[in-house]
Amino acid sequence: MRLPYVQPGGLRFERQNADGSERMANTYGFKWGEQGDQVQFIAGRTMEVIGKKNNIRSIKALDQPGFVGAKEFEITFDKSLDTSVLIRGNRFVNALTNMFQFTNAVISIYPEIPELKRQRRYFHSGIRIENNVFETFDRPLVYAKSVDGLRFSNNRIITNKEYPAFHWNHYPFLFERVINYKLSQNNFDFNFNPEKDVKTNP
Repeated sequence: MRLPYVQPGGLRFERQNADGSERMANTYGFKWGEQGDQVQFIAGRTMEVIGKKNNIRSIKALDQPGFVGAKEFEITFDKSLDTSVLIRGNRFVNALTNMFQFTNAVISIYPEIPELKRQRRYFHSGIRIENNVFETFDRPLVYAKSVDGLRFSNNRIITNKEYPAFHWNHYPFLFERVINYKLSQNNFDFNFNPEKDVKTNP
């Protein structure tokens, strides 16, 4: 579950509890989690993961009798293991017909990280993209940022002329701060050259 972005006025941790409140006075937040959901704590400027994912055990309002409208709350959580991301068995057809935000490729793994150069850890890990079909008129297939471990395998790439190519990204694979990636056993209908078609930035 991806949780909405919340800017707390402050979180105070004590063992497995976190107390928090909304940043702006005289405003109330919205329901963002339930018992059993997962929550991951991160550093705001580098988006580095702090610890492992946690399961919410309970949420209790501190300033209201009920949950709705609570400005101050307490979350009790249990630790759980990290999980991987699997994108398998999809068919992507002409997916880059517009320049929406964060669409640097058909699959765009794009966490917003204000200070990427200060990162010491990675935001994502264990991403597998396999057994998919990409029918595309333009070149960008995968963009990824801050990933340790990405595998692109057993995919079929079919190019067409249904729309004119216009995207600013001319690389099928564009990686920013990505390590331990592997491209294997893919079927391209063009002459794929890893030296020219994969662009990596430190």
